[in-house]
Amino acid sequence: MDSKLNNQDRVLELGSGYSTLWFCNRVEYICSIEESEAWKTWLEREMAARRQKIKGAVLLGNTKSFLERLRGGQWSVIVIDGSDRMSALDGVISLQRENLPRILIFDDTDKAEYRGVARLVQSLGLYSLFVFRGFKPQTLHACETTVAIRKDRL
Repeated sequence: MDSKLNNQDRVLELGSGYSTLWFCNRVEYICSIEESEAWKTWLEREMAARRQKIKGAVLLGNTKSFLERLRGGQWSVIVIDGSDRMSALDGVISLQRENLPRILIFDDTDKAEYRGVARLVQSLGLYSLFVFRGFKPQTLHACETTVAIRKDRL
């Protein structure tokens, strides 16, 4: 992923966490919408412990907040990892073609309710898909994340 990012990228994220920490020093701006106040507090403590500063904001909100931000800005990277992921994805797909992100990341595509995500994103005809499988923090089984990268903006 490092080779696909640049320091001018703007990231919109539904669901904060380890990905937020990872993006912090790699992009120009990150807006992370977090539904859980406890998880937001954990993230802020973790960032302080790591002496990381976010160039942007971690906001308490929900999918509606995400969709409002989505329509209100230009985002080169969108991460979908919240509780209402399919509504968030529908919001992304409904954007004008020129406003679709260069990179779209959808977490937990190994779960039954998200198995159609790759096919849906591929139907746009704009993205190359990459599926990553492995262990992640707090899980005892292999998980899957699908990363879609625009073919016309490599």
